[in-house]
Amino acid sequence: MTTTAYDMHFIASDIAFTDENDNVHLDIKFRKVKRIGNAVIGMAGCFRCMIEFTAMVVSYVLQKTPEFEIPSSILNRLDKDFVVIVHMDGMCLKATKPKFVNTIQIENITQVPTVIGSGSQYVQDVLDDCPN
Repeated sequence: MTTTAYDMHFIASDIAFTDENDNVHLDIKFRKVKRIGNAVIGMAGCFRCMIEFTAMVVSYVLQKTPEFEIPSSILNRLDKDFVVIVHMDGMCLKATKPKFVNTIQIENITQVPTVIGSGSQYVQDVLDDCPN
C-alpha cells in the first residue's frame, strides 16, 4: 500500500513496496520521491514503472531526451497501474495510468493537499481533518 502526498511545499511518501502476493518489503533501496534537477516526482503503483519513469526524467533533465514523455513500456503494461506527481518549473501535475488501460491522463493538481496511491483513501481523511 503506497501513499504519496503533496501539499504545495512538500512531496512525501512511505518506503514500503507490496508485491503481487501482498507481501510488504521495507528493504528495497528505491525511493518513491525523488529530486532530479529541477523536477521533484512522487510515485505510486507499479515498481517497474517507477524505475522506467525515473530513468526518463533523468534522461530529460540531462538533456539526453528532448521531450518529457511517458515511456511506452509503462503504457503497454496493462496489468499494472501507475500514478506520478510531477513538480517542475512552478507547475504540479498528476499523471495516472490505470490497470487495463494503455493511455495516461494528465491533469493539473487543483485539490491540495493531494494524495495518490492505494493508501490515499486513509490519508486523505486525516489530511481533511488535520491539514497541518
